Amino acid sequence: MVQNSTASGMETFELSWNQLFGTDYSPERITDPLLISVTPNTYPPKLDIPRADWVTTGALPAFQALTNRDITVSAFASIGTGAGVDALTAAEILKPKVLVVTDVHEAVVQAAQSNIMHNLKNMNTHILAGVGDLCRPLAEFNLKYDVIYENLPNIPLPETQALLDGLNSSSFTIWSGTGTNTDDQAYLLELHRAFLREAKPFLAPGGRAISCVGARVPIETILKVPMTEGYAPEILVYNWKLQSEATEVIRGYAENQRKGLGPFHFYPMEPLVKVFDGITPQIAAANALELEYQLAPHAIDAETALTALERGEALAHTLVVVASSLRGQPQHD
Repeated sequence: MVQNSTASGMETFELSWNQLFGTDYSPERITDPLLISVTPNTYPPKLDIPRADWVTTGALPAFQALTNRDITVSAFASIGTGAGVDALTAAEILKPKVLVVTDVHEAVVQAAQSNIMHNLKNMNTHILAGVGDLCRPLAEFNLKYDVIYENLPNIPLPETQALLDGLNSSSFTIWSGTGTNTDDQAYLLELHRAFLREAKPFLAPGGRAISCVGARVPIETILKVPMTEGYAPEILVYNWKLQSEATEVIRGYAENQRKGLGPFHFYPMEPLVKVFDGITPQIAAANALELEYQLAPHAIDAETALTALERGEALAHTLVVVASSLRGQPQHD
């Protein structure tokens, strides 16, 4: 990874797609190497450490799962896109005709849109970008989407901090009227429910709202969110990921656990490597609850994880990518 920075704080990373797709993959629609610029409000991509990257461990295998079923995606939206790497991956794998990215920070959206335009070979793809909370920017485009994708934060922002400062937009604020319930608040799943509620009017018939969620709480609890919002959820991917920004993130979970929320669980790397050995994220998805059961003896809660981290131990967590379709609608391939 080659990195350059400017006086404004903008950083540009040069990434090989081989780090994401494998050594024998030659991208058809995306440039290689990839040049990704990020603002000070965005976490940089981690494709030099694929096991710590959300796109590599979550979005990519999820989009591949859809492609393996020959599911046609004409319009794709990424909510809270960050640097836009998830949208570029969708452009390569799903090949949508319309690609939309949103985020709460205007500079982040501008950078993501620029990243997509500069790295996408096939400009027949129509690229749109909007600024605002969750799915609300989609209203201005008057479109229906086959896939609306999110990898939104779980940890609430402290009331004393501003959402648009620094990397705070990787957290979220609780606004009035979210209608979250006690379980969501206890397990920090509030933003995912809000996303699913807002996605409904924008989904095409048979469309899917896809959530990439760190499974630091029981999988059944995560699935309960779309089920109680009128969706039929399906796990596309079950995988594991090294905890990035480990001190900040684990401390955030530990603080919320001390308030009586959770508990939230993490794992040492060794049992994850053993349990997931030899199986794809898609096969793991079909056996997610059984694999979660096998991992249970190795789980440590957030406060214990913080102590282990302070001793220098590397920690990880599992993740699920859940595709939620509105009940009563036919699924279109």
